Amino acid sequence: MRSRTTPDRWSFGISTAIPRFHTAEIKQFCRGYYRNFQQSQPHHIEIIGEKSTLINTIKHVAWTYRIPFVIGRGYASFPPRYELAQRFEASGKDRLILLMLSDHDPDGEEISHSFARSMRDDFYIGDVHPIRVALTAEQVSQFKLPPNLIAKSRLPTTSSSSTSLASTFTNWKRSSPTT
Repeated sequence: MRSRTTPDRWSFGISTAIPRFHTAEIKQFCRGYYRNFQQSQPHHIEIIGEKSTLINTIKHVAWTYRIPFVIGRGYASFPPRYELAQRFEASGKDRLILLMLSDHDPDGEEISHSFARSMRDDFYIGDVHPIRVALTAEQVSQFKLPPNLIAKSRLPTTSSSSTSLASTFTNWKRSSPTT
C-alpha cells in the first residue's frame, strides 16, 4: 500500500546550464534562513492541536511568531512528542509552555492533560506548563457555540469502557505465563 505522505519519486535538481544554475542560486540565496523569535524568550513555546483540521488555522499564527506546532490527531503518537522533546532540549530553556487547542469535551480535556503528562513523565521535562487556549468554556459562552459535553460511548474515557478495559487488562495479566 502506498503512503500518501512519503514521496515515491526524488528529484535532485540536476542542471546542465551553468548560467541558469547561477541565476537560480542567487535568487534563492538566504531564502531558507528564518530568525528564531524564541531565542531571546525565557521559555520554549509550542502549539499543540488535537485535529488535522486545525492545521490551516494554526499554521498562520505559528509561522508569524515562528512557534513550532504539533498536530496530534487525537492522542499524539510517540514520534511527534519525541521530536517536541528534542526541540525543547535543544532550546536550552528551563520551562516548556504548551499552547493547547482541543475540543471542549471530556476527550479534548484528557488529550491536553495526557500530552502534558507525557512530556513530564516520558521525557523527564520537569517544568511543563500547558495552557488551554481553545476551546474553553469561556469561548463557548462568548461565541455562543452549541455545547457538546457528552462523551462518546465508544471511547475509553467513559466509566463503563474504563472498567471494561481495566477488567480485560487484569484478566490478561492473570492469564499471562510467568517466566
